[in-house]
Amino acid sequence: MRFKQFPFFLLAFVLTGCEGDPIEVSHPFYLWHLEDPSGIYLFRCLEPAKGCAVDGLPGPGVTAAGADKKYVVVKTDHGYFYFKRTALETKGWGSDPEKIIGPLNEQDFKATAEKLQLPNLSVQP
Repeated sequence: MRFKQFPFFLLAFVLTGCEGDPIEVSHPFYLWHLEDPSGIYLFRCLEPAKGCAVDGLPGPGVTAAGADKKYVVVKTDHGYFYFKRTALETKGWGSDPEKIIGPLNEQDFKATAEKLQLPNLSVQP
C-alpha cells in the first residue's frame, strides 16, 4: 500500500480566533481549536501567547497526539499521521519542512509504529 507524503504547510493566523489554552504535545506542537471547541487542530506555536500556525492535516478532527524526540504522531477523524521532527522546528522551517505521512488506517499505523518505534498517542484534547 502506498501512503501520501506531503510537506507540513502551515497557515499563519492571528490568535484572536483561538480560545482557551493550548494543550502541549511536545513544544512547539500543541492541540488547540479556533472558535469551535470540537474542531481540534495540531498547531506549531513557537510562543503560544504570540502566535501559532495550523498544521497541514485534513481537519479539524484531531482526537489524539503524541511525540518524542524523533517523531510526532496524530490520530484524526481521517486516519493516523506521523512525521519526523526537524532541527529547525523552533526556529522556522527553512528548506527542510516536516513531511507528513498518512493517512494510515489503524492496522498500518500499528505496524509502522512498531517498526519505527513511534511514540504513543498519549495526549488528548
